[in-house]
Amino acid sequence: MLKLIAMWSNARGVWETDRASLLCGHSVPYSETWPVWGMTRAGVAYQLPPLEHRTADSESLCLLPTPDAKLSRSGADYHRATRIGSGGDDLTTAMHKHFPPPPAGDDTPQRLPDGSTSPAG
Repeated sequence: MLKLIAMWSNARGVWETDRASLLCGHSVPYSETWPVWGMTRAGVAYQLPPLEHRTADSESLCLLPTPDAKLSRSGADYHRATRIGSGGDDLTTAMHKHFPPPPAGDDTPQRLPDGSTSPAG
């Protein structure tokens, strides 16, 4: 949803809000900080909604480790997280824990992290 921020006034050479001044009746000049995301069209500035998706809770937050080159040579190390000083799971292990593959031949739709379901098959 677009939110109106200000309108350009050619007569005054300023961005104006949609509020009128109590003293003179002119629109109040826009004097706030411009938003990070926005657009202008035909002399009207709009704030755009944030690009990130909102999460329902902290359980849906899944931070994955950075991949490293050894994964292509040695594969997943499923016991790495239990070793002191290892830094936790590698990327392949973390992916299998958070997104386990369905059993072979299982046509049941799978629940995805965003709450939707995958197509069967």
